[in-house]
Amino acid sequence: MWGSECGRVRNNRTRTARAPTHMMVGMGGWPTACAMLALAGCSFEHGVAPDELGSDGGYQDAVGTGLDGAIGSSCYGPAAGAWRVCLGSVPTGGVMLPPTLDTTTSMLCLQAQPAEWTTSGQPPACFVVGDAIQTSKTVVTGSRPLVLLSSGTITIGSLDLASHADSSATGPGADPSVCKPFAANPQTGDGNGGGAAGSFMTKGGDGGDGHDGDEKGGRAATADGTAPAVLRGGCRGQKGGGFSGGAGGHGGGAAYLVAATSIMVTGTINASGAGGSAGNNNKPGGGGAGSGGMIVLYAPLIGVTGTVFANGGGGGGGGDGDGSPGDDPLFAGVTAGGGSPAGGDGYALSVNATSGGRDKDGGGGGGGGAGYIRSNLTIGATSPAADIVP
Repeated sequence: MWGSECGRVRNNRTRTARAPTHMMVGMGGWPTACAMLALAGCSFEHGVAPDELGSDGGYQDAVGTGLDGAIGSSCYGPAAGAWRVCLGSVPTGGVMLPPTLDTTTSMLCLQAQPAEWTTSGQPPACFVVGDAIQTSKTVVTGSRPLVLLSSGTITIGSLDLASHADSSATGPGADPSVCKPFAANPQTGDGNGGGAAGSFMTKGGDGGDGHDGDEKGGRAATADGTAPAVLRGGCRGQKGGGFSGGAGGHGGGAAYLVAATSIMVTGTINASGAGGSAGNNNKPGGGGAGSGGMIVLYAPLIGVTGTVFANGGGGGGGGDGDGSPGDDPLFAGVTAGGGSPAGGDGYALSVNATSGGRDKDGGGGGGGGAGYIRSNLTIGATSPAADIVP
């Protein structure tokens, strides 16, 4: 099932990728020299004609958007199940991802969904395919999760799937309809309760009480408890109590990386939730933070020398219009702090999110819960710990 050669790009100009200097983990756990040599033979498209450029300025391989998505002989991922992807033909042509990619509108996305992906219950996704996919730094947003599928290699410098507090755009596929409803809304009055955070694999923090405890904060949904069966993003935090309560942070995005030869991550893959916003005035509650999203990796060789994380954001501060927003997660093992006053901290590296605190005016927002990371091979330290499913 797995392809053994890295495809060649037949273009006027090519650039050869350098072989990695670190060891990669093979199916049996041993470093595999031949795979490293295979990586050295990969090349990426440059000098494409203007009509091959997508609207986002990225490179579009000639075969990519021509695939009809029908089940054929070219299948990738596990031997069966929801994570198997079958295409009508083997993807060819290297793809260099652009600095920004919107999964709702990008011309790099396949025109049709692979049939087996749809029938297995997976949501519509943006499929970017090729025989070698590379990015130095790409920020991904949009309504659909991202799937990177390579008949050869995937090399990641920085892939930002996170939602961010300073942007209305969300990570790909964030805030899905499958998110559970909040257990309770924040109370309002002479002082307002803080918003609860988004929950996913762990429970998000509850909102803090306002007016010295008289107005109760929102209550977060329970954690999912079981591993998700399909690709989905994280859940949004709750708006803080009061007319001018802080907005809830969006959940983190979702991506599935599947390659026939190898996946190499030298930098970061970040699918974290956004920090909650602080309220404006009139004793508002702080906004709850978003939960982490979802990252799935599948290949016979996976080398990670960087970091992979899907943490929760920090809750927004409450108070009387003098609060600050919660932090976005920036590092795998560092909690995103809650805003002042009284915002709760987000999940990071097995440390659960905390609830927003009580304030004499408006309560703080809760910190976001953990996302989900899955891999068929052990990939070292991640946040949260990766679920290893061969």
